[in-house]
Amino acid sequence: MVSTLKVCFTTNVNASETAERRLLLRNSVRYRLERIVKLTGLNLKDYRVRLAPQLGLLVSSEERRKTMKLSTRNRLPGTITEVTKGEVAAKVSLRVGDNHMVALITRESVDELGLQTGMKITALVKATDVVILTDEGGIA
Repeated sequence: MVSTLKVCFTTNVNASETAERRLLLRNSVRYRLERIVKLTGLNLKDYRVRLAPQLGLLVSSEERRKTMKLSTRNRLPGTITEVTKGEVAAKVSLRVGDNHMVALITRESVDELGLQTGMKITALVKATDVVILTDEGGIA
């Protein structure tokens, strides 16, 4: 709901435009906005009332970006070669040096980050298991 609210603020609370940008049905956006109004008691149609939560979302996003600590040591710069969105998940293909990688992430993450073909990114790799397959078919 937070990502829908962020987009909603950029469209001046236009449910149709928000739905188009978030790739949702307009009724889904309306339901989410009604739910937000019910939970917060805010009148989102009043720009003066919207200002406080809009600024709060902006500040929290900036602060999270500044303070986020990552334990990943494997940081691989690359380029997105393909983005395939499903209903819930998305496949993001990457070119990292001479290698091809695939990341499976949520569709919402792809939309929030604005991931698209040609975009320069850094792949952060954190794995708990590595399986090795030999040319002869052996697995270790």
